[in-house]
Amino acid sequence: PPTGIGSGAANAQPTGESMKMPFPPDMLERRLEKVAKEAPRVAIDNSMEGLRAYLSALNIRNKSKHPLFLVLRFDACVGLLYDSSRVPNPAEDDDAFYRMMAQLSRLDHKPFMATADEALPEFAVAIKSSHDTQPCGLLDCPVPLSAQLQLPHTSSLPPAYKMLCDHQIKELRKTYCRLYCARHQPTMK
Repeated sequence: PPTGIGSGAANAQPTGESMKMPFPPDMLERRLEKVAKEAPRVAIDNSMEGLRAYLSALNIRNKSKHPLFLVLRFDACVGLLYDSSRVPNPAEDDDAFYRMMAQLSRLDHKPFMATADEALPEFAVAIKSSHDTQPCGLLDCPVPLSAQLQLPHTSSLPPAYKMLCDHQIKELRKTYCRLYCARHQPTMK
């Protein structure tokens, strides 16, 4: 069965200047609502239901489905994991952060699942085992979030995969915002 995201080894690693910055940081804090005809507005919050509402909201154009966006915006239910036997923690190592960004950027707008024939990736985005203040009952199957998006459950990944904690996710957010702002500063002439 599918167990991870994307393909395994990363190719040449980007530097801060060449790294793709797929979404503006203000998207992480933007107030969003799902609006549908003849239905009440639904606030999109940091929960599994908020994630499902975000992905299905027809009124939100140009929504980001980048894996890092999903991790940073919906961190209550979506986790970022790394294979600790192959790569350092991306929140503590700049090279690992660049490798993570390269791998996750190749997956933007594509299904996140790897087939049984593919090597597991160094980084994985998965549904946390506990979200919305209760344990998740889907332990061994991908969690369908929309017609185009399925994420594995964290319990389906090998033990070498370590999930970034809340503090490390905050550090990733700060790093992403800093690099995004550095890349998008107007040049002075």
